[in-house]
Amino acid sequence: MRHAKYLVLLCFIGSGATFDAGCATGSEGQPAAPDAAARDAAIPDAPAPDGAAAPDAAAPDAAAPDAAPPDAPPRDAAPAPPPDAAPPPDAAPPPPVLRFVGNTPTTQYGNTTGGTGFDDACPTGEALIGFTGFLTSATATGHHGRFGAQCGAVALVDAGGGALAVRITTGTALPVRGLQGTVGWTRTCPADQILTGFVGRAGALIDQLTFRCASLSVARDGAGWRVTVGATTDLPAIGGSGGQPFAQTDCPAGQVASVARLRAGDGLDAFGLGCATPTVQ
Repeated sequence: MRHAKYLVLLCFIGSGATFDAGCATGSEGQPAAPDAAARDAAIPDAPAPDGAAAPDAAAPDAAAPDAAPPDAPPRDAAPAPPPDAAPPPDAAPPPPVLRFVGNTPTTQYGNTTGGTGFDDACPTGEALIGFTGFLTSATATGHHGRFGAQCGAVALVDAGGGALAVRITTGTALPVRGLQGTVGWTRTCPADQILTGFVGRAGALIDQLTFRCASLSVARDGAGWRVTVGATTDLPAIGGSGGQPFAQTDCPAGQVASVARLRAGDGLDAFGLGCATPTVQ
């Protein structure tokens, strides 16, 4: 087919010349001239070089960047909690504590104008549980030459069934007053008891003392707590038999001792207590 097209083209170019029998002739022996349409069809399109893109090929669309979802949170936003997350539990209330409120003074015995006065108080949360000191002699003529109070730290513990129990451990040792004495002694309440009173003998100085202790109980009282002072225990007497006896002196009902009210110089001139109401807070 390609050879036929070339032959027609040669016949067209060589018009006016004599060709061999392969060229078509016109009515007067001249080659027949092809029309314009035939010429256009006879000329083949030039092939495109290998690998070249067609000039009218549409360029592929450029890839658009991925769009963020419209409801995406900012990158630095904290993640939201699950909708069914339970709220944090409420903080547990602090455990109840026992405090000693007020300071009711008892009568003071001995020489109430001698020496220097001292109100030695236990720290918060503590109460008196005993005393220590020195006598001027171990005989009947001995009197109190040096004297100091001992506090106990009071705590409430779970006793089961919603009840509380009082537990007392050794607490603060208060200052020793007075300068005399060589015979040491100590008196301490039984376990988990607090000082509530005293009795003794006195003249110009304090000759003898006997201390009284009691336990505490704590029970529910409606929405609060009720503290009760229990049965008492008297400790052994300490001191000589000089001076005159004085009456049993106790804290008011429902109170316990938290202050040692002393007067002292060279020896112990006078003695008394300061009382407080135990209160659950």
